[in-house]
Amino acid sequence: MALVLEFLILSLSIFLLFLLIKRNRTPKKACLPPGPVGLPFIGNLHQLGNSNLHEHLWRLSQKHGPLVYLRLGSRPALIVSSAKMAREIMKTRDLEFCSRPFLAATKKLSYNGFDLAFAPYGDYWREVRKICVVHVFSSIRVQSFRSIREDEVSRTIEKISKSALACKPFDLTTEMVSLTSTAISRAAFGKTYEIGGSDTERFLELLVETQAMASSLFLSDYFPCWGWLADKLTGMTYRLEKNFEAFDAFYKRIIDDYLDPNRPKPEREGSTILDILLQIYKDGSFKLQLTLDDIKAILTDIFLAGTDTSAITVNWAMAFLMKNPEAMRKAQEEVRGLFGNKGFVDEDDVQQLSYLKAVRNRTPKKACLPPGPVGLPFIGNLHQLGSSNLHEHLWRLSQKHGPLMYLRLGSRPTLIVSSAKMAREIMKTRDLEFCSRPVMTATNKITYNGLDLALAPYGDYWREVRKICAVHVFSSIRVQSFRSIREDEDIFLAGTDTSAVTVVWAMAFLMKNPEAMRKAQEEVRGLFGNKGFVDEDDVQQLLYLKAVVKETMRLQPTVPLLIPRETTKECSIVLEFLILSLSIFLLFLLIKRNKTTKKACLPPGPDGLPFIGNLHQLGNSILHEHLWRLSQKHGPLVYLRLGSRPALIVSSAKMAREIMKTRDLEFCSRPVLTATNKITYNGLDLAFAPYGDYWREVRKICAVHVLSSIAVQSFRSFREDEVSRIIENISKSALASKPFNLTTEMVSLTSTAISRAAFGKTYEIGGSDTGRFLELLVETQAMASSLFLSDYFPCWGWLADKLTGLTYRLEKNFEEFDAFYKGIIDDNLDPNRPKPEREGSTILDILLQIYKDGSFKLQLTLDHIKAILTDIFLAGTDTSAVTVVWAMAFLMKNPEAMRKAQEEVRGLFGNKGFVDEDDVQQLPYLKAVVKETMRLQPTVPLLIPRETTKECSIGGYEIPTKTLVYVNVWAVGRDPENWESPFEFDPDRFMGSSIDLKGNDFELTPFGAGRRICPGIFIALFTVELSLANLLHKFDWEMPSGMNREDIDMNDVLPGIAPRMRDDLCLVPKAYATGHK
Repeated sequence: MALVLEFLILSLSIFLLFLLIKRNRTPKKACLPPGPVGLPFIGNLHQLGNSNLHEHLWRLSQKHGPLVYLRLGSRPALIVSSAKMAREIMKTRDLEFCSRPFLAATKKLSYNGFDLAFAPYGDYWREVRKICVVHVFSSIRVQSFRSIREDEVSRTIEKISKSALACKPFDLTTEMVSLTSTAISRAAFGKTYEIGGSDTERFLELLVETQAMASSLFLSDYFPCWGWLADKLTGMTYRLEKNFEAFDAFYKRIIDDYLDPNRPKPEREGSTILDILLQIYKDGSFKLQLTLDDIKAILTDIFLAGTDTSAITVNWAMAFLMKNPEAMRKAQEEVRGLFGNKGFVDEDDVQQLSYLKAVRNRTPKKACLPPGPVGLPFIGNLHQLGSSNLHEHLWRLSQKHGPLMYLRLGSRPTLIVSSAKMAREIMKTRDLEFCSRPVMTATNKITYNGLDLALAPYGDYWREVRKICAVHVFSSIRVQSFRSIREDEDIFLAGTDTSAVTVVWAMAFLMKNPEAMRKAQEEVRGLFGNKGFVDEDDVQQLLYLKAVVKETMRLQPTVPLLIPRETTKECSIVLEFLILSLSIFLLFLLIKRNKTTKKACLPPGPDGLPFIGNLHQLGNSILHEHLWRLSQKHGPLVYLRLGSRPALIVSSAKMAREIMKTRDLEFCSRPVLTATNKITYNGLDLAFAPYGDYWREVRKICAVHVLSSIAVQSFRSFREDEVSRIIENISKSALASKPFNLTTEMVSLTSTAISRAAFGKTYEIGGSDTGRFLELLVETQAMASSLFLSDYFPCWGWLADKLTGLTYRLEKNFEEFDAFYKGIIDDNLDPNRPKPEREGSTILDILLQIYKDGSFKLQLTLDHIKAILTDIFLAGTDTSAVTVVWAMAFLMKNPEAMRKAQEEVRGLFGNKGFVDEDDVQQLPYLKAVVKETMRLQPTVPLLIPRETTKECSIGGYEIPTKTLVYVNVWAVGRDPENWESPFEFDPDRFMGSSIDLKGNDFELTPFGAGRRICPGIFIALFTVELSLANLLHKFDWEMPSGMNREDIDMNDVLPGIAPRMRDDLCLVPKAYATGHK
């Protein structure tokens, strides 16, 4: 027996020695970042004993540098403590660093990584992320919870007011946790669990215990072979299992209530995050089929990430402000100066508080970054993580070792990042490599084995969960829907304690800094002094208050140590290699660009071919329909690569709002494309000019003088004259019972009306010089909508354009149109020309007067005038004509709508010979017909492409700078999320509706929105509505002999700026006799 025991001891000793030698040799072969020497077996675990771990790691970074390597037990760890290294990890090398480690706690809590935050990087994570970005956390969804945030803040303010009256101390820490937890629970499932409420104690106990488990050290994470036994012996496993089961039962009760068909109907159906997730669960509209465990995991993310974080940030901010009276004074002066008489500062107001935002941003910054402390054998640096303030301990280490510090926690390597430079590297530049989550015992348990969003490892599951959360749970609309709850408490989307603790920190800082407190109070009281409650709109005006929040988050970030990431593969962050890269930059420019694009967190899209990308997939003539089908597969944001140019296709109202309103400044420029750049005299126009000082000046000229309401009204007689002329032509066809070509005549009407408004001449069909003018116009439109390879392959595409003859066609067309303009302008400048009937009555007159006066900052040249005139003809000829033709085609195929429209106009103006523009304003059904036409067949289905002015993020995706952005308003108009029976022509849907065409309602934006909205919108609407009213008033319409309504083919469309039916619309008019029934 003794011999056997000795043999076992010897064998075990040899095995352990082998493991130790193997472990020690492996790091030496690799070029690892610097770090403190660890002990055998435990590595650097013993060096993490300081409670403020982030400070300890920061001190290590001070000694070892921005990258510090540690060995935590059997796991290598990298500590990043500089912005440069953070950029490498989170941007440049993001794909290699974007996964999450499987840690015992987070894996359990996230239902085995079925969430978004802790899921490892992969297909699953991408799908979950897509769900969350599009449905749960989109800007629209976030805004829908706004009322909840403002309600909850209002409730807290009322409590503070009572304490103020009684001159009693107010516990900001407790109340901020109550605020955030209540607001999040309202947003998540419409119930409150505030302090003193029903089921509150159990809910908060579960929440606190879950947070404790998620942040606890489980030895099984660092010593996989035996750590699980230690966790069992220490009781950690039992605590985790018990907490997980309790929270799972809590979720089950909530979900069962929601799924109960007999439950009372909520005030707002589909208004909570759980509503959204359950709807996706039932619909199965995503590639990932959500399960109830997935939903529970995502909800766990929300509560874990959002409770303490926001609350703590506020607390830190208040504490900093209290310790810094001058900052307090500035913050209060800002908010009170703007909203002194307002009772409540709402979210819109807060956007005006630049100083307050600075307070928020400046609250947490403690890092420089080093290589790593020495660890102990076997446990590495685990023994150094014993203190509760782990972030401070790591910060102190980073002060010693540098901004990137490596630790070894048992068997797990760990990287501590303690500088903005290194954080940028990890979370942006190299994000894909660092974006996964480790599977931790506690978090894995409480998230149902990683079924949540925050703790799930990166992959397909996480992407799907993230998509669900972004689209349905945290979209701006959803956030706004909870505004009433927030104005009782508050919500910061990350969870319960987070927001509460932030408020407490902010108040603590303010109390420690009386001057900052004074400034913050003076600001809010100055703006809203007489207002009983500062709501979310008011808050946007409190610049100093926002600065207080920023400063609080700088000094006391809600989560000092971000949820740990896990590298998806072996990678290096060696900045010295950049020197070598630069030496061969020109040779590998294209490869580098392509690789960078792939590493970015881009929207989904179809796979492209090498070199040409997705250009081969755009061969379909009906491009907007093809892109719509892509959006049905990939989502509302589709990423394409057109040669060397990135492109973004937008196919939902939510994303269109983000781009054309919320993030308009970043998406408002125009790309420089070969054709449009040439015909607009190198971008000297308004429609195609890139965003900048020049565009703003041209826009001012057009808005004040050319397209102002006064100028538009001055052209009214031209429009009414041309419509009257068309009515006379139709009357002749009616007398002869001959078909009338509406398509041709409407183009004649619009081109003639515009030419009269532009320079007082007519170019109608059959008139002098007509043929040449219309030929030029048609060719210019063809050039503007043609594909030039030089736009997508700058290096060689110009040669292909020359060989195909496109360059020659473009140059020829430009020269002929330029000569045409020159002749017109010379006539206007000729002092001996015959005096016109109305001096200064045309657009050319106006522009030439500005050209002579020089009254604007921009000195107009004749080329500017020609470019602006080109805009007017390109945008105003086919567009209005095609809309009238589409409307008549829809009415012919829908007799009931035709009857209603005719009865309306004839009932009001039956005895009147002509319906003028004033009369049209009394025709709501006719206006509904126009709206419904523009919904189903917008004049320009793909709005003029925009271009991003800088790298930005939308819907959770990174959009590269210089990305072409196409808003597919044709797809938006047929989105079942926005429209009931979206493919049916039903003008009644707009009767009594406030939806207009002016860019305010993103479900219907045929003229665009934001800075780039079509400036000629009112001219177009006047022309379309006036023409349609008189066509319906004066005539009944029939199909030509041998044809019926079904013969109108609305699916066969000719491509172009304004796509139209391939076959002209020819109808037989019948004169309507007054008094005819």
